[in-house]
Parts: sequence; structure tokens; C-alpha cells
Amino acid sequence: SVPHRALTLCAPCSFPEPEYFTSLPYPMLAAPGATVLKLPGLPRSVILAPAQPFEDLEFELAQPRPSQAVELEFVTEKAGELRGLALHIE
Repeated sequence: SVPHRALTLCAPCSFPEPEYFTSLPYPMLAAPGATVLKLPGLPRSVILAPAQPFEDLEFELAQPRPSQAVELEFVTEKAGELRGLALHIE
């Protein structure tokens, strides 16, 4: 069945510790120059600020909105080096 909605959340994050990668059941592979990584089970400890809605798809409308524009502003709650954005789909 098709869900009635999909919400994508975005949060600034640091990079996981090496132990995260050694705990994965399979090696992490990425193409040279990759800018996107799929990091399953990303530890919440790397999240620097609360996630915010980035994309909201409402399937009940039977068609996508003509455009979506979102401006996000994050206030970090913990120290850490910003290394990327973590996306989570609900």
C-alpha cells in the first residue's frame, strides 16, 4: 500500500568514529569522489542539532506540489565538526 505521506528530516552531523564502521556487518564501499554515503544505523551521538523537516510529500494529493522551498536554520546543541547532513525519511 502507498503511505499517505513521506517526511524527510535533515540534521547537521559529525562523522562517526572508526568503531562504527568496524561494527557494520559488511565493509563500507564508496565510489571515489562520492558525496553521498548511506550509513545504516547512524549513531545519534553524531547529530549536532535537532532534525528539521526538509521535504514533505503528501501522496493523497495524487500529484506533487509544483515546487517546494524550505529554508532551514540550525542551532547546534553539542560541539563537533560539521561533516555533513543526515537525512531520515519517516
